[in-house]
Amino acid sequence: MKFYVRGGVGDFLQSSWFMIGNSTQEFIIHTHFHGAEEFFKSFNLTNAHFYYFNNIEEHDAQIDKILANHGENSTSNIRECPRAFYSLVNFSKESQEKALAFSEKFKSKKPIIGIHPFGSFFSSDTYSKFDLPLKYLPSEIVSEIMSDDFNYIIFGSQSELETYPIKESDNVLHTNMDISCSLEAVKLCSKVIGTDSCFKGMAVMSKIPTFCILGDFQDPLRDKMFINQYEQDEILKVFRYKNINESSKDIIASIKEFLA
Repeated sequence: MKFYVRGGVGDFLQSSWFMIGNSTQEFIIHTHFHGAEEFFKSFNLTNAHFYYFNNIEEHDAQIDKILANHGENSTSNIRECPRAFYSLVNFSKESQEKALAFSEKFKSKKPIIGIHPFGSFFSSDTYSKFDLPLKYLPSEIVSEIMSDDFNYIIFGSQSELETYPIKESDNVLHTNMDISCSLEAVKLCSKVIGTDSCFKGMAVMSKIPTFCILGDFQDPLRDKMFINQYEQDEILKVFRYKNINESSKDIIASIKEFLA
């Protein structure tokens, strides 16, 4: 039996419990996250095959061929990798230690709020093609919800953070670590605010109270896999918007209530 893993880091996290516990099985990893091979080093997989796509068109063009090649013209011996809504995901001891050392850079001890304002290139490309609201939390909203009561970690890539107007200060840090260390840092947060991303995924899987902004459009798969169960369990609070600028005052009020 071979196991097929598709998607990005959020998908990887939900499948991680099975992959770590069955590391000698054969895995077919089909992803838009080009750092996947480095990411999975902590999982000690011994027989993993990686295939990459940049957009939905590439994914659709590749999938039948990939599965046929691995199934010897039959997909009967390939199944989707099992998932779980909740599981404890621990990366290497080194990643955990780096995340802890990073959190100790704050000048004073206060509860840490994690903020991830961005969406992946893949989601932005896909959403823009269908004229859907992009995953993005404007800095104007973030600056309004910040206070001296908390420390804040802003999660994102170096290129994203370099152009984001919320700068580092005594109680604001930008992540400058790889994805495994950054995800370990999520677990040090008291609450998390952001888009529907792997950082939000790590938070809710770890049962950390999380606030997520979400485009208000029909996406049954997204909601089934990443939203509904966590909302039902009251781990996740969701604000659905059609135009984030028009909804900014209501989003700010909702986040302040969430942080109170």
